Amino acid sequence: MDGLVENKTLKFELVNIHFHTPSEHSFDGKKRQIEGHFVHRLASSMGGDLTMLVIGVMFNSTTGRESSFLKSLKLKDLSVLLPPQPMT
Repeated sequence: MDGLVENKTLKFELVNIHFHTPSEHSFDGKKRQIEGHFVHRLASSMGGDLTMLVIGVMFNSTTGRESSFLKSLKLKDLSVLLPPQPMT
């Protein structure tokens, strides 16, 4: 994963990944368990006033199942993103 987002005239480099639990935004009034923000900075000089690009990804964790998306980010400790599970 190189973190680049580009089209014919603009190229953005990934500079930060951070997460909100619960999500910072909602759809149809419902928040999700996790919202990831992938923050990019303009790498090319043709963007005018456009200098940042943020891609947001919202999802719910699935108890007992590993997220291939989160695993692909190769973060050190994914447990910090998940809400605490109730004790039984």
